[in-house]
Amino acid sequence: MATQREVAKLAGVSFITVSRVINNRNNVKEETRKRVLAAIKKLNYYPNSLARGLNSNSVNTIAIIVPTREGVSIHGTEFYNRIIEGAEQVCVKFKYDLIFPTAKAYGSVYDYLKTYYERKADGMLFIAPDTESSQMDDVVERKIPCVIVAGRPKQKIPFVDVNNFEGIVKAVDYLVRNGHSRIGFLKGIFDNQNAIDRLKGFRAGMLKNKLKIVEEWILDGSYTEESGKQAFGELLKIEERPTAIICANDAMAIGLCKEIRTLGFRVPEDFSVIGFDGIIQSAYTEPSLTTLRQPLVEMGRTAVEILFEKMKDASAKKESVILEAELLKRESVARI
Repeated sequence: MATQREVAKLAGVSFITVSRVINNRNNVKEETRKRVLAAIKKLNYYPNSLARGLNSNSVNTIAIIVPTREGVSIHGTEFYNRIIEGAEQVCVKFKYDLIFPTAKAYGSVYDYLKTYYERKADGMLFIAPDTESSQMDDVVERKIPCVIVAGRPKQKIPFVDVNNFEGIVKAVDYLVRNGHSRIGFLKGIFDNQNAIDRLKGFRAGMLKNKLKIVEEWILDGSYTEESGKQAFGELLKIEERPTAIICANDAMAIGLCKEIRTLGFRVPEDFSVIGFDGIIQSAYTEPSLTTLRQPLVEMGRTAVEILFEKMKDASAKKESVILEAELLKRESVARI
């Protein structure tokens, strides 16, 4: 493996000049820069990122922290993948790498900042973190470059999120326009503000349309297909049932629809269903799922753009961004 000194010798320059070229410094003549780059290419030289990090206090890397639950992979979940796709687009532009520390390996209490403190990353992107964690206070106190996606911290940390509350209100309005008045809701786990806001949006939408909220029709879920299936089993135990159910995410909606059909009922003739997220799979279910599409790629892209501003100036007052969810009208809602 070639060394920096070998590059310097081949290019006929000093070790320091090679370092300046590698780190994109301006105080190098263009002719000299080309000679150094040619030597780097010929020797197939790759700079030592650890050594460069010590010299420049930067490792040109962003960490994406996803505190997933046991049995959940970020690479097997479209919600995470689409956000990461947007983040990657910006990192490619700025020639930065992405790393994905295995946050779930540390147990139920996530060490969000371990990667930053170990100097493995210059900035942090948290996807749907526990915003109540005391480490969020550390982010503010130590001015750690950080942005949150799909979550809203109480601390002054920039975030990019979707308007969960208004999205669900929009779903209730749509069902009402299609003649539904008996509407249920399948909620997610209340470990982040998004789940709370979606339930609040359901209650507000029902009140706005002067509809009765039946507490038995507000069902527990955990954002998985299996919990959607289980929720329909619980619903069958109730004598009077809703004609439509709004789900806090697409995975639960898909599981719910599968169980409805398995048990001999029909979607949307017996039960209309609306999801939330707009994952690709929702367009290919039978029937295709009406859902609220989150602009996940745009969320990831916007978050990293904000993060680069924070990395450039930790004290920069970068505004948070709230995007709207788009109602995709498909086949899982019937007019009654």
